[in-house]
Amino acid sequence: MRGTVTLPILLALCLSGCGAITRDFRHPGGYPGRLLDKRTFDASESKQLQLLRFTIVLAMAARMADETSTDAEDAGAIAEYLAASADEINYAAANIYPSGGTPPCRVGGVPPPATPSQVARLNSAVAEAEQAARQARQSAQVATNAEGSVRAMLANGTPPVIAAPAVAPANLCKGYYVNFEADVPLIEARMMRLLLAALPRDQIRKFAEDIQQGNFLGSAWNGLKLAFVSIKGLHTASGTYRAGQETLVANFSQCSGLSSDVPVFSEYDESVWTVKQAVACLGLSPDSLFGPHPGEIEAKHMPKTVTEESFAAVMHIARTSCARLPIGTADNSSTELTEARERRAALCSKLRWNPKPRLDMIETG
Repeated sequence: MRGTVTLPILLALCLSGCGAITRDFRHPGGYPGRLLDKRTFDASESKQLQLLRFTIVLAMAARMADETSTDAEDAGAIAEYLAASADEINYAAANIYPSGGTPPCRVGGVPPPATPSQVARLNSAVAEAEQAARQARQSAQVATNAEGSVRAMLANGTPPVIAAPAVAPANLCKGYYVNFEADVPLIEARMMRLLLAALPRDQIRKFAEDIQQGNFLGSAWNGLKLAFVSIKGLHTASGTYRAGQETLVANFSQCSGLSSDVPVFSEYDESVWTVKQAVACLGLSPDSLFGPHPGEIEAKHMPKTVTEESFAAVMHIARTSCARLPIGTADNSSTELTEARERRAALCSKLRWNPKPRLDMIETG
């Protein structure tokens, strides 16, 4: 019976747009991810870039809410949504970044590729080992002791034991690389509530209509775009996006090769360069927000990794915006204000880069 019901539903959905369904099953971030790849920057080849984009949207919403919240009650709700969204980002982060010093677990047997820094550390370790070996050979006592130890080991028939590579037990894994996509819809759900709270009231109806048509987070971006032209949050939110673009480019190793006006990346200095060079490095038009951008950098040339400092910087924008939200109570008594400040401080403190595992069990008394 269930199959007979599901088939007509799928057919109806396909008639309304099977492309969206296909992308929701096969594109990084699903259909919303596809829309965001077209309207912001293409993060389809990097999980870390996808997470950075969510963090930038979080910071933009926080800055806009700082301007659009009308009273302490609204501000309190926005602070709750900001904290919840930050939690979801940090939960997802534990699947692609170390959490408490523990890296995420792999489910396959393919070892991770060595990064340039790892190769450099390995070369340094080899050089140190060779130096230690030379020093050992120069010490007669050390050589004698080593020889005696080897002879004793051979006499006892005990072969040297080579330790197997340590494998983290499954119950010690704080995250799994392959689980990142499963967390993306959870981030989106929190983000939607946040964006609905941050948008001005006269924009919410249009935003809700777009959501009902299946545009999801991509329509949230459109909602921000529409709100920008008519609200005082325009300058602060767009300024956050500019900072996000600079953060993104700071992780590059090369600029777009398709743009005719591209800066020399080897001269990049984030203490000097402005968003003008960042936009040129991305190959974006300075005069068109949503394209077309013939020189835009291709996804395969985008960075695959993002520094943790990048997330910390963007989270700092969100946290400072949260701290600026108005605080108040019904009667503004001293006791209630103190409690309200403590609640707000706890919420705003969550707007930090802190990869952490989800709760995976229910504690019982």
